[in-house]
Amino acid sequence: MIGKAKRQSIIGAVILIALVSIQSYAEDISLLGDTAVSGNLNLTGPGKGIIFPDLTVQKTASREYVSTVLVSPVGTPSENGASLLSRLAAITDASSSTPYLLKIEPGIYDIGDNTLQMKWFVDIEGSGQTPTLIKGHPSSLGVVSGIHEAELRFLSIRHEGNTGGWAVAIYLSGVGTGTRGPLRISHVTAEATGGNPNMAIYCYDSSPLLSHVYAHAYGATTSHDYGIQAYKGTPKIEDSIIKASSSKQYAYGISVGSSCLLEIKHSDISARLATGWNYGIYHEGSSAITVLWSRIDAHGGTDSWGILNANTAGNIYVHNSVISGDSYGLRNDNNAATVRAGASQITGTLGTVKCAGVYDEAFTFHSDTCP
Repeated sequence: MIGKAKRQSIIGAVILIALVSIQSYAEDISLLGDTAVSGNLNLTGPGKGIIFPDLTVQKTASREYVSTVLVSPVGTPSENGASLLSRLAAITDASSSTPYLLKIEPGIYDIGDNTLQMKWFVDIEGSGQTPTLIKGHPSSLGVVSGIHEAELRFLSIRHEGNTGGWAVAIYLSGVGTGTRGPLRISHVTAEATGGNPNMAIYCYDSSPLLSHVYAHAYGATTSHDYGIQAYKGTPKIEDSIIKASSSKQYAYGISVGSSCLLEIKHSDISARLATGWNYGIYHEGSSAITVLWSRIDAHGGTDSWGILNANTAGNIYVHNSVISGDSYGLRNDNNAATVRAGASQITGTLGTVKCAGVYDEAFTFHSDTCP
């Protein structure tokens, strides 16, 4: 079909078997029936393409991904969640030489009582914290269970509670550093509500790097809300907001257990509204905590402590930060523990604490004593 013609309309089914070349038509050609092409169809006019019924124009072939698996909404949130789990399960050959990206389009993905178990060498990426939500209510583990040799980014995860059990948004256990470094969780919102206890992030014997994370635990059914609960490992938190807000008895911004080396930078840690005790950071179990350029506070309830070292040994170092609490900013209940604060604002101390160049809420300066 070579030459010039007016607009052509072909009605009915058309089967094109050989090479068809449309080179010099001045007008469009409309095919109003079904068309099957078993050979090549060449569109050679500059700027021309295929116009679909919704008036979108395709001028180039869509890109075929090699190591990216795309997850799109397919129906209801539960159907979307099932599709998400299926797409991840279908990745069976990921390795250090064949890494994958699981890319999730905007939508709500409800995985019910299942856990999205991350895989080695498979990064999971959403389309933003606001438009991409993975939610569920598993009774064990969490909505997402992390692993090293991978990253988690640009999405939200929410545990919506279950009958009498834990509510954990992100569950980390035995997540080491791996050949690619630590598990990186960045630009992620993690929320846990409706359980007892609630933990936005549970971190046991793990060493993740949390960057630009918003972690919030709230609405415990009985007593405890934890922004993060950490035992062992060497987790690092940077540029993040970690908080617990509870109408029940206990709220912990971060609870630190035994043998944990925790570093916090440029972050905001808070505990509020619990009727009993609120702890910005609660430490027990001979761990080491370093706080740099951050704000730690606790308000409400019977007692509220910015940082409390319970009756345990360990080390707490605070630099260039703001530590506040309705009761005291910084409290040490064990003389064997090393608790130091420098170049920071602290709303009072209790117990054995060494300060250098700190000031209180009234900006009264203390060169070598504590407020």
